[in-house]
Amino acid sequence: VAWWNNIPETLRIIPIIAITTLVLASIGLVITLAIYKKRERANAWKRAMYNWQNKDQANIVIQKQSAKYLTETELEKFSAQVFSKMGYKAQPTGKTGDHGVDVMLENPKGQNEVVQCKQWNKPVGEPQVRDLYGAMQHEKAIRGWLIAPRGFSETARKWANGKPIELIDDEQIGRLLQSITIKK
Repeated sequence: VAWWNNIPETLRIIPIIAITTLVLASIGLVITLAIYKKRERANAWKRAMYNWQNKDQANIVIQKQSAKYLTETELEKFSAQVFSKMGYKAQPTGKTGDHGVDVMLENPKGQNEVVQCKQWNKPVGEPQVRDLYGAMQHEKAIRGWLIAPRGFSETARKWANGKPIELIDDEQIGRLLQSITIKK
């Protein structure tokens, strides 16, 4: 404090202006980044829904930036589209009795992976994760993807931990879409 009193009064305003400018610039940067991220997220969803047959529903999905508004069948088709853009060969099974596999994947290394989609009104639980693990064994898949826009129970997450299973909720779907567009 003593050093401050030694500075002439006319020069004391310079550090105050500098600090104020720095704080305001930082706030501006944070706001600009938030706006940028929001626009990028919206653009990723627009690109993902570009060729969707049901344009009214596509507009809702784009507006809400959420896969929660797709039907179970549409979620399967959407998932296949996303994985295709990620470099996988993706084939929706499109049938009942699929043994817990909604989309068969072949990764860029030629290995099998499987996708199960759950469009439920509640988080997916541990039994469905175990079922996916069994389907992986049956299909000799190296990895399984469980896509559930409304998320997963804590027990499901704990059971999947340490296993080659990716639990993808609505937030991660958005991240996948953004990562696809960044790579292109």
